[in-house]
Amino acid sequence: MSSRFIIKLLVILLVLVAAFFLYRYLFVSSPAVDISPGLEAVGDGEAGQAAVIDDEFIRLLERLQGVTLDATVFASPAWQSLVNFRVPLVPEEKGRPNPFAPVGFDPLLNTSSTTATSSSRR
Repeated sequence: MSSRFIIKLLVILLVLVAAFFLYRYLFVSSPAVDISPGLEAVGDGEAGQAAVIDDEFIRLLERLQGVTLDATVFASPAWQSLVNFRVPLVPEEKGRPNPFAPVGFDPLLNTSSTTATSSSRR
């Protein structure tokens, strides 16, 4: 092999490697590491993850125990003055058999009952 061929091959290889690392740096994001303080996985594998999820669920349940619902809101004059603007829905006929087909190219619904008409000249 000639030295020119080897130099061209090395330059092309160097450009490809540089392009690869540039692509990885600019366009591919590294996975984000989520570090949540106060949460620690106990055990290994799936059991540890399930324990963390269970602990978080229990904390949410404890926070919900302090919530009280007051039904007097519905008896207040402000609630009573609200007006219902609901419009009753009327059943309508379904649309086209294929809504994505161009307009005018819908298949005939009753293709078996179509009759051929003939025109006669006199």
